[in-house]
Amino acid sequence: MIDKLQISTSDFAITDEAIFRIWPASYKSNEEPSEGGILYECNGRYMYGAKAAMNNDKFNITIQPGFGMEVHFNPAVVVHRDNFHQVNESEFRQSLDTVSGLLNSNGIHLDMDGASITRLDIAQDRDMQEPIPSYNQVLRFLHAKRAKPKEYRNGYYFGNGNQQLVFYGKKEEMESRKMDISALAGRNIMRCEYKLLTKDAVKRAAALKKDAMDVRNIAALKKASFGDLSEFCRRRIADFAFTVAPDSDLSAYSLKTEIEILSDFKNRYKRNALARYHEARMNLQLFGGIENYEYCLLAAGFDRTYIYRHIAKVMQSINSTEGIEGNGKKTIGALYQELYQAFVKAAA
Repeated sequence: MIDKLQISTSDFAITDEAIFRIWPASYKSNEEPSEGGILYECNGRYMYGAKAAMNNDKFNITIQPGFGMEVHFNPAVVVHRDNFHQVNESEFRQSLDTVSGLLNSNGIHLDMDGASITRLDIAQDRDMQEPIPSYNQVLRFLHAKRAKPKEYRNGYYFGNGNQQLVFYGKKEEMESRKMDISALAGRNIMRCEYKLLTKDAVKRAAALKKDAMDVRNIAALKKASFGDLSEFCRRRIADFAFTVAPDSDLSAYSLKTEIEILSDFKNRYKRNALARYHEARMNLQLFGGIENYEYCLLAAGFDRTYIYRHIAKVMQSINSTEGIEGNGKKTIGALYQELYQAFVKAAA
């Protein structure tokens, strides 16, 4: 549920156990690095620079002059050591205690409950009927408010400087990071992430006339149930991007069906499998039917006997294709409803 947290505070203390990497404020050839601003105080000594950072496998810390300290962590990584198995409410609180303890042991002391939340990612995973890239064709019809869409190989997102909505294949993302996904074979897992990217966006979420969710600091977030967070997330997704449904009768492709067709052609037609597949699809999509294709071949001057034999093979390929598709052809409306049911319906 809670996929990533970023907190900030100017009320912190650093002791000698802390080991930070410090960047000088500026550096030019043949000049000494400038001192920069005050990063933090340690035992009466001021540390200067442009930035200080501490990174490990559980959390990342950044300190900048005038901005205080930011701590980034993923509760799932803290508890489960991966970002696939999402935390429940008790595990989330466990992750806060773990991070607080690790900070203390590394010489960093702060009031965790009083820390402001400057980024909050809420994630939902759903098993979908189709391979994840199939859904890009319906996501293109969504119009997120004051947000730019961007399509990439494994997903789609809408975003601006304050909030972001992302849909992507979680299994494929894990595979790209060389993780073992053998236990997920055969599943089409879509992750939807709604992200409040700034402190102002988090504050606005707490001040909404409806669907308000007070998550301004860790103390407030602890009081919010995951059920309330889920409802808040669904309503924000609905208001952000699911305001207008696309034409439900528009045709859509089914990657699941296309894979079945290609597999059948591979086994049936061997070396000519791809040529025959594309001939069948070309007639249905480009020419609009076999009659138009035959007319074009005749008009182009091909021999009638050759056309007869060729058309017979194309018809065989089309029949094979339609036999696998059956009556279950996908529409944009069907894909939209599946997305809507998965990530929005409970809040409607």
